[in-house]
Amino acid sequence: MAQKRKRRRNGNGAEATLASLQEDLVALQADMSKVISGLGGAASEGVTHAVRAAEDVAGQVETLGQEGVDTMRSTIRSTPLVACAISAGAGALIGALLAARQ
Repeated sequence: MAQKRKRRRNGNGAEATLASLQEDLVALQADMSKVISGLGGAASEGVTHAVRAAEDVAGQVETLGQEGVDTMRSTIRSTPLVACAISAGAGALIGALLAARQ
């Protein structure tokens, strides 16, 4: 015949400690949820700030690029023969470098 095992109870002290630990875990979960949501908000603000900064830099780069193009156009229009000579020289240099590679 199978023997029945007797269950021993740990007593009120262990049950109280277990209940206290469960309450602490619930409080810890709530605190961690608050921390994570706070970090999410801070990260979102950081990303928004970074996107705005990138847009500002892109606008500055576009402005500087356009200024460079305008300067180049005015230089070419004021001295077209020099611009043609520079273009021919650059083309000859690139052609010589490519021919030497083969």
